[in-house]
Amino acid sequence: MTVVAQTEVTRETYWGISATEYAVFYLLAAITIFVFLYGVYRRFDRYAAGDDDPFARLDDLSTRVVEAARIALSNEKNFNRDLYGGLMHSFILWGFLTLLIATLIIMFEQYATEMLFDVAFWHGDFYLAYQFIVDAMGLLFVVGIGMAI
Repeated sequence: MTVVAQTEVTRETYWGISATEYAVFYLLAAITIFVFLYGVYRRFDRYAAGDDDPFARLDDLSTRVVEAARIALSNEKNFNRDLYGGLMHSFILWGFLTLLIATLIIMFEQYATEMLFDVAFWHGDFYLAYQFIVDAMGLLFVVGIGMAI
């Protein structure tokens, strides 16, 4: 492997793996997604076979959705009984969501802007600031997992 000096800080994709390793990665990713979707299908199939709900759960749906989003985004219920447990769950939730969003942004950049328009925006100070935030939230995620153990 040849190391090339760069003039500007940027993100390296797939660490220079070969085309075969690239294909194996996507094959394994496709198998994983298929197994996940099959599990989701089985779960919903089991739900569909159940009895009807005796309560009207879809009444005033917009208010229910707004209230659920407010509770989820504020972590209000996490801290009701246990500060330690609330912090643990918050660290895991927000760390994971940040890493998920960061991965989706990278995927969009690689498969949309680079492939279609030949435009890359992950370089220089913008990339360093982005990476610092993602790494900090990843650390919070790991701390939350450590608290859970």
